[in-house]
Amino acid sequence: MSHMQSNKISNLQFTLFIASTQIGLGILYIPRDLMRVAGTDGWVSVILSWILATTANLIIIQLMKRIPGLTIRTALQRYCGKWIGGLFYLFIIAYLIFFSFLIVSAAVFIVQVWILQRIPAYYIMLLLVAPIFYLCCKGVKIMGRYVEITTMISIWMPFLLFIPLYRGNLLYFLPLIKDGLLPILKGVGSTLFFFLGFEMTMFLYPYLETKEKASFNVIVANTISMSVLMLVTIVNFSYFSPTQLMDTLWPTLSLLRIITFPFLERLEVIFLSFYLVSFSTTWVTYTFFSIYGLTGLFKRSLLPKHFFYFLALFVISSFFFTLSYNDIMRYVKYSNILGFFVGYVFPILFISYLYFFQDRIDRRRQTCDQKK
Repeated sequence: MSHMQSNKISNLQFTLFIASTQIGLGILYIPRDLMRVAGTDGWVSVILSWILATTANLIIIQLMKRIPGLTIRTALQRYCGKWIGGLFYLFIIAYLIFFSFLIVSAAVFIVQVWILQRIPAYYIMLLLVAPIFYLCCKGVKIMGRYVEITTMISIWMPFLLFIPLYRGNLLYFLPLIKDGLLPILKGVGSTLFFFLGFEMTMFLYPYLETKEKASFNVIVANTISMSVLMLVTIVNFSYFSPTQLMDTLWPTLSLLRIITFPFLERLEVIFLSFYLVSFSTTWVTYTFFSIYGLTGLFKRSLLPKHFFYFLALFVISSFFFTLSYNDIMRYVKYSNILGFFVGYVFPILFISYLYFFQDRIDRRRQTCDQKK
């Protein structure tokens, strides 16, 4: 039985894979960036970005339907040639590797700042990569079950934000669209990157059991992500004044400091602990498909030792340097540029290319096969 046949995932798991991968690091800081660019009308930018991201995701589904039985790697090499297709695929894998390292390093930084201030970064990195290694070795099927579990245990977290919303001031939103459409359109640029993660559809689609429902699944997944981002944005905009929000590094975490109970202090630490469990689905997914892509590119079997070597580099690097907040934000900008090409530009270019040349290339291959 092939690797994909033995690792089929359900449509629910497919939906949660995409949604959980999207709801990652950006949920902690994007409201601040939106306020800086679009002001209190940034919630409109969220809706526009959701429309564009969902459209891009549906294009990926149509792309995968045009290449049934093929992965994105084999399709690129079949229709673009071994070398050109390989270069495109290598670029995609480089993005996955860069982003997987970035989000794990960001998780280490957040844990060190908010929870374990005196623990060295390499200890925290070791604790984070151990479950990654285990899950990646088990394959996509077990990862899908893990995504289901993390969703169930973290589903209460968005509802906690209704407490600061109750104390907020909705007058901050008035007047609506006060600065015109240009700031809103600029805000779309910030929130488009929040939805990155849907590009994993290119890798997850071959594992899907019922592919006929894939379009509906991605619409639901993007809607879940949009709903969470919209809630976080509205709560931040209503609780903080515009000046306060623009000066706050991690506004979503700072919101939780105002929530107090007689029997509980520092609720943000508990929230962050559960958030890391949910966040882990992002770096597990990117790590798995980074190694999956590399081994496929170099015609190697997918073995546990490949994950071990890859994650060992993460731990070793944390001995010599750790990323600061400014480093993380700078690298996030770089990864967003790469992700924009992989998620938004590449699928449009490739499906357009297939629309014009796929039939011609297939006929030529059939003719060559018949001659042989």
